[in-house]
Amino acid sequence: GSDGRPMGKSLKNYIPVSDNPNDIFGKIMSTVDEVMFDYFELVTRIPMTEVLEMKQAIEEDGENPMKFKKILAKDIVTFYHGPKKAVEAEKEFEKTVQNKEVTKANTIEVSTHGKMPVLEFLKQAGVSKSNSHIKEVVKQGGVEVDRKKVTDFTQVIDFKEGSVIKFGKRAYYRIK
Repeated sequence: GSDGRPMGKSLKNYIPVSDNPNDIFGKIMSTVDEVMFDYFELVTRIPMTEVLEMKQAIEEDGENPMKFKKILAKDIVTFYHGPKKAVEAEKEFEKTVQNKEVTKANTIEVSTHGKMPVLEFLKQAGVSKSNSHIKEVVKQGGVEVDRKKVTDFTQVIDFKEGSVIKFGKRAYYRIK
């Protein structure tokens, strides 16, 4: 799986090939470094000589594994969705994950606005069906309102048009 354990739905460490290109690319990029070369060997057509050169570049030359994970992710997305979608997924990953940009493509527009506790806003915005999940993400610092971290789910905030709320690692909500 993506975490080095056997792959399975119940372990939430699998990468469905039916996912959209951006999700596949992102999930491959978040795999642990140790399984990257297994993926190269098992799911790509990249010659083993090239794979061994990549491994050597990391182990002996100190190259950043991210460089090679991008090659892996792009190769797999190309196989399932074509080269154009693979390039788009790589660009989206670089924008949203590496550069932390908020783009229209990764933002869900919500009409919920006004003064209310963070928990209430997030429930109305539909970020999760579970109050306890929302509370946990907030407590762990996984929520930002206009780039300011919020850790108290009872905090009352005036949610205004144009505000951007980040929930978790990659879910963005913009108030319209």
